[in-house]
Amino acid sequence: FAPMLVPEAPFVFARDGKPPRNAPASTRTSDGARYMTTLTQYRRAYIDQLHFTNQMVMKATDEILANSPAPPVILIASSRGPGFEVDVDQATDEQIRERLGVLMMAYVPGMTPGEVLLPEGKACLANLFRGALGRVFGISVPLESAGAYLSDKSKPGAFHAVPVEVLLR
Repeated sequence: FAPMLVPEAPFVFARDGKPPRNAPASTRTSDGARYMTTLTQYRRAYIDQLHFTNQMVMKATDEILANSPAPPVILIASSRGPGFEVDVDQATDEQIRERLGVLMMAYVPGMTPGEVLLPEGKACLANLFRGALGRVFGISVPLESAGAYLSDKSKPGAFHAVPVEVLLR
């Protein structure tokens, strides 16, 4: 288990793992909501750090597979997509998709390439562990309905349901 806060601002890695040369400023607005940078600078720094992060995750995965005495379970997931924090009432569908687009990858012993771990309509972070553990232990684990929620940057605990259709467009 290795939680990592990358790629997240402030961006501290360039593509080669060294500190970035022209990193966007890491100053937040007065309400603590957003890093002060242009969208172009943010995206460039995000992609550079993502590139380095991907290399390190692939290296770690290869080492785990090569050095595990028993076939391991490897789950790789992001908590959110790359988009900026948004106000729910003012966010476009594209901004919502970018913010809520998550990565979910699973290596589970005994699964064949292309085999689906979670059925359609059930693929969400809440079910990733349930699906993997159910598969590994050969048990039926109840799966939650896929759902998505977004909160306002000014009210981080006030969640609003996002229609799944918005995410699938």
